[in-house]
Amino acid sequence: MKPFNILLTCSANKTQILEWVKNSINKFDTKINVYCGDKDNQVLTKHLSDNFWKMPEIKTANFKKIQNYCIKNNIRIIFPTSDKELVFWSKFREKLKKKKIFVMVSDEETVKKCLDKLAFYKLNKNSNSSIFTSKNIKDFKTKKKFVSKKRFGYGSRNIILNSDYTNILSITKNNRQSYIFQDYIKSDSEISVDCYFSSKNNRLLKALPRTRNLIITGESAVTTVINNNKFFNYIKDISKNMRFSGHVMFQFLLKKKKFYLLECNPRIGGASYISYFNSMDSLYYFIFESFFPKKKIKLEKNTINKSKLLVYKTIKFLK
Repeated sequence: MKPFNILLTCSANKTQILEWVKNSINKFDTKINVYCGDKDNQVLTKHLSDNFWKMPEIKTANFKKIQNYCIKNNIRIIFPTSDKELVFWSKFREKLKKKKIFVMVSDEETVKKCLDKLAFYKLNKNSNSSIFTSKNIKDFKTKKKFVSKKRFGYGSRNIILNSDYTNILSITKNNRQSYIFQDYIKSDSEISVDCYFSSKNNRLLKALPRTRNLIITGESAVTTVINNNKFFNYIKDISKNMRFSGHVMFQFLLKKKKFYLLECNPRIGGASYISYFNSMDSLYYFIFESFFPKKKIKLEKNTINKSKLLVYKTIKFLK
């Protein structure tokens, strides 16, 4: 295996993902440098990576510039970390693959359906775990409480939880067409399920459910692993008509042992790092499949139930 480099894009201050990459590459017997890329030159990962690239805006017009940089710097693996860049990478994934540059991203149609909350609901509305969603606020006129969020929103911004019809009607009056509305579920907990789908055949290989114990700006600052095989079987079923590849996160609400599907983020997240400590090293899997497509990944099963990851100001794994 010849030396190569890895690019972590939209790296910002995602030190936990950078640390994950560094741990994963130690499993390979070759020299691998980690590049962090971000349009902001003043980010923490700039000082912790082997090399930093102040990237141009990730858009179609800059594709050639981005591709040429990767070729020049022997970047063979790209790990996107932000929803805002996923459509770009999915659009050019196959072109880059021809240059032996492998991007951990699902195909373009799948990514677009996941980023569009209404389209994702329609795809799964026949599931008994779906939450009624509509772009028409009048569908909720008789509801005492419901939820409003941006149809293409990122993170937890612009979400109005557990509010009444009059209030949401007023708040969304200027740009209501950009919102979707959902039934309100008073849940016992929020669940994220980190998954790895084979980049060779889109088959679900592993799933790791975890509770989101402390959430700061939409990200899990404290997360705890739980054992629940129902999530694996459910995700395997609903993903049959999607072409997922690499690391994918599903979010659920749990109420009285019944779970409700919220959304899907087809990328790695900050707290996804707990997967590494629980025998689901998605980054290693993707690199392995990219360079050794004819070989089969050896999957381990020793998940540490109730293990915790803290990713607020520091990173700490607790068994």
